[in-house]
Amino acid sequence: MTRLLPLTLLACLSLPTLAASDNASAPAPQPQVVPAKPVVLPPIAHSWAVDTRSYERKHPRMQVSVKVPVVKGLTPAAELAVYLNLSQPLIKRAQQLKAAKVQRWPQQFAISFDSYPNRLGLISLTVDDYAYTGGAHGGTDRSAYLFDPVSGRRLNMLDLFADRHAALAAINAELARQIDAANTQYRQDNGSSDPSQRAYEDASVTDLKQACLKNDELDVFFGLYEIAPYSAGIPTFAIPLATLKPLLKPAYQNKLPY
Repeated sequence: MTRLLPLTLLACLSLPTLAASDNASAPAPQPQVVPAKPVVLPPIAHSWAVDTRSYERKHPRMQVSVKVPVVKGLTPAAELAVYLNLSQPLIKRAQQLKAAKVQRWPQQFAISFDSYPNRLGLISLTVDDYAYTGGAHGGTDRSAYLFDPVSGRRLNMLDLFADRHAALAAINAELARQIDAANTQYRQDNGSSDPSQRAYEDASVTDLKQACLKNDELDVFFGLYEIAPYSAGIPTFAIPLATLKPLLKPAYQNKLPY
């Protein structure tokens, strides 16, 4: 006669099998991915402001519009220094344009400016001088201005760097990289593999007269026709200040929160 095992013994014998089965089917624990917190930079704020002084002339054949920047909120001495180097020459040019002889053909002149907040706390502006004196189209010359807000002294952008030669080498390397990337994208967009098809010509700088500070960037620009056709406008290349920080003088390095 077959002897029956007690139910409790059967239950004990089956437990390890069930446990092993449960472990085999359970998924392996996955590591938790903690999203990186976005870097929040402090806002850029300056104690000065840039006012606008306007000059206009309206004639059927002579249109003049001049916007002159006037920096306020500095010490009287600093304001005067900026005024003499920036505002006064533009006011003189506006007065000359308003008094210029009207020609038999249409002419148009316009001067405008942009001022930029920046992480280094300097007064950075660009001035665009547009002139149409006949022909297919007019032309714009862009100038950059950089001032120390404490003294009002006009600065050379290279004054910000501890080693000018190292700074120019790093900036030119970044310009070459960006121009090469733009040319590669240009050929891809046009379905070409011809290396002569380019958006920009190769370019480098020997100074930083055509450069301005904008937010967290150093913007280097080139004139009309300088490295691209007129239709490309004024080519501008933005270089993050973070990449240039090791090359800056310590006083400017300390102003960067990264």
